[in-house]
Amino acid sequence: MVNRTLLQLTGLLAVIPFFISLLFLFNPCRQSFNYTTFWSHVSLSSSHHKNEPSIKSTTDHGLKITEAQLPDGTVRFTRSNPSHTPSTLILVLTRDADSWSHDYQSAPRTVYDFLDLLTSTKLALPDIALSILTASQDEFKTIKKATDGVPFGRVTILHREDIGSGFEYGERHKPEVQDARRALLARLRNYLMNGAIQDEKHVFWIDADVAEFSPNIMQTMLKHAEERADVGILTARCERDTLYNYDMNAWKVAPGVLDIAIGAEKSQMQNKLEQSKTWVPDLIKDTKDNDLVALDSVGGTLLYIRAELVRQGLIFPWWNVVGAGWERDGYVGLETEGLCFLSTKMEGGGCFVLGGKHKTRHADQG
Repeated sequence: MVNRTLLQLTGLLAVIPFFISLLFLFNPCRQSFNYTTFWSHVSLSSSHHKNEPSIKSTTDHGLKITEAQLPDGTVRFTRSNPSHTPSTLILVLTRDADSWSHDYQSAPRTVYDFLDLLTSTKLALPDIALSILTASQDEFKTIKKATDGVPFGRVTILHREDIGSGFEYGERHKPEVQDARRALLARLRNYLMNGAIQDEKHVFWIDADVAEFSPNIMQTMLKHAEERADVGILTARCERDTLYNYDMNAWKVAPGVLDIAIGAEKSQMQNKLEQSKTWVPDLIKDTKDNDLVALDSVGGTLLYIRAELVRQGLIFPWWNVVGAGWERDGYVGLETEGLCFLSTKMEGGGCFVLGGKHKTRHADQG
């Protein structure tokens, strides 16, 4: 009798783990299996989800992974390899999935296309820190998934809700909204750049809708920055479809044109400036691939910045900095167009464009 009772008890104890496993496997909460989530599913810990810290940190295959909500509400995800210290920071602004644009008869691009572009540069990925800011929760998740397994030294993804700009996304290229749009872009660039930079020597900005680079263009920029102490900012010609020069924010003017004329009207100074501009195609005509040509203004399709300038305080102006006063806006120098005006006042802050055949290609639509 006693043996039969013991046998029944032993059988019951053997079945209990089986039912516990079923409870875990078919529970609608789809967390990955680990010691903590297993016992939370069988409710043996009454403190689950109570007083959780704002920062979550884990380690996966030697990578350190953290996700935190910053005081301003921005969510920051970081995946880093502690064995690597990146020397190059690559920065990208996006609004949502549409920011990657369309290419070749309106085929939609995604973050995976952008990662393919970075891989095509043949830069050493463990030496790169990639930081992307998006206003889309869905894209935030997509970028996390897309970058998983790509051997960057560090990946930082920020989700910051759209802070508003007073215009619709489809209107962003209209002349009447350009100042508001670019002022917003300048603030977002500063937010991402100052929050992402650590110990890197070099910073690259790449527009999300850039689809192609000429061979070794980024290596050429890095080479110039390493060999010439006066190189602080670099860009390159950008084309799109049949447009040989797409980036109209990269230019140079005759000496003295940017000097402030006392009492001059803003429109008068802007007209004078427009008449004096020389754009990149004319500036680099008959130059060689290893040549550099000085600029007064740059665009942001592919933009190199020496990291030390950022640490010394270089920012993207969110106002027209050239000609500005205490109570008046200037007449030029908003966002990327004001970068050289500030950097050339700093040691090693010269602005240049690559000569020769170097180029970037903007997506067909964007």
